[in-house]
Amino acid sequence: MKTTLNPAEGTKANWRSFFHLIKETKPSKWKVGIALFLSVATTLVSLVIPLFTKDLVDSFTLSSISPGQIVILAIAFVAQAIAGGVSIYLLNHVGQSIVASLRERLWKKLLVLPVSYYDNHRTGDTISRMTNDTSVVKGLITEHLSNFFTGIIAIVGSIATLLYLDWQMTLVMLIAVPFAFFILMPLGRQMYKISKGLQDETASFTTVMNQVLSEVRLVKSSNAEPHEYQSGKKGIDNLFRYGLKSDR
Repeated sequence: MKTTLNPAEGTKANWRSFFHLIKETKPSKWKVGIALFLSVATTLVSLVIPLFTKDLVDSFTLSSISPGQIVILAIAFVAQAIAGGVSIYLLNHVGQSIVASLRERLWKKLLVLPVSYYDNHRTGDTISRMTNDTSVVKGLITEHLSNFFTGIIAIVGSIATLLYLDWQMTLVMLIAVPFAFFILMPLGRQMYKISKGLQDETASFTTVMNQVLSEVRLVKSSNAEPHEYQSGKKGIDNLFRYGLKSDR
């Protein structure tokens, strides 16, 4: 008997499979941990500095500035920049290693697939999955992973700081949060559809390029350049439209 999953269950299953796949690549846990710790530390420092400089700005005079305060601020900014740079490097290193492992596993799988698979799937789609789609995983690790944790801390820390500085004004500002949530949720779903469509269109365009360039002698002998030009231009225009949609 065939069972079906509702969208929520399907999404949950897909995420579980995705995390299981990432786990099988055996990423360096200590590098991820250090990178996230440094990202969180830089976020906390950026939240503390305004509190430290609040009284200094309110009563600013040349005589009120001591060399020690200047040194502390300079050290804080330099340390924040260094920590941010190290965090980005470590996350990029982990992301690249995960992508390399995924591509190695995928390449090994492609070599043992039966010929019937290649008869039923376009070569360009397979190449796109090997190159473009695995690069998306790197972006997830290097950018969105740290942004997820630092974003939560930044939101909580900012609200706490604002409540400390002026709780009445903060409560007024928080009234707009539910309205922003209802506006951003549909936008998030739309961005997901655009991103998925962009990946599919990239795979389709890669297929066209692979077919034409691998059979360029046949294209020239049959004078099919205008037809292939229109096919390629159609793919380029579709990518252009998806790019504009994502920029909006």
